[in-house]
Amino acid sequence: MLYRIDSFYADKITMAPTIPINGLTENGHEDNKTPRLCFSDSLIGCLAAQGTLNFNYSYVVYVPVN
Repeated sequence: MLYRIDSFYADKITMAPTIPINGLTENGHEDNKTPRLCFSDSLIGCLAAQGTLNFNYSYVVYVPVN
């Protein structure tokens, strides 16, 4: 199963790719030009992709249907 997390709720069936805003893209460690949607096979992987392992925030979890 794949997961996607975000810090806000998007009432959409189709999501638009974006460029993540985090320390990895801001410091040139990750591509900061290509818009994308990031998924992971674990929630820990989703947090790592957000550039944090901080569990003190609220996130919305998305699970693709197909």
